[in-house]
Amino acid sequence: MKLDAITGTIVRTESVLALVAVEYYIEPDGDAKFYGGTSVLYFSPGEAVRPLTVIAKDAGPQVIS
Repeated sequence: MKLDAITGTIVRTESVLALVAVEYYIEPDGDAKFYGGTSVLYFSPGEAVRPLTVIAKDAGPQVIS
């Protein structure tokens, strides 16, 4: 089984003084063989940039950050 990965960078543009949670949803497209999923990415105080890698799996996306 081939795993397709999507990589990106999430940039926080507002104040970096507090903890921030960003909820996101990954939606399959076309004939994708997974159901999508929802997760939360957390920015710690002082953190402005987070790399993110998502791997599409049959059971749902696996997030590596």
